[in-house]
Amino acid sequence: MTDSKSALRRQLRDRRQRLTVRGVSHLSRRVCVRVSALSVYRQACS
Repeated sequence: MTDSKSALRRQLRDRRQRLTVRGVSHLSRRVCVRVSALSVYRQACS
């Protein structure tokens, strides 16, 4: 009983870590796109 419970908990933790990693990479990519767009906009304005 406790073994299956710990295994389930470990599975949930691994899934959560994977999700957070994916979210962080997605966020960083979005930030990079936004920064590049801002730099292009600034160049066009100047």
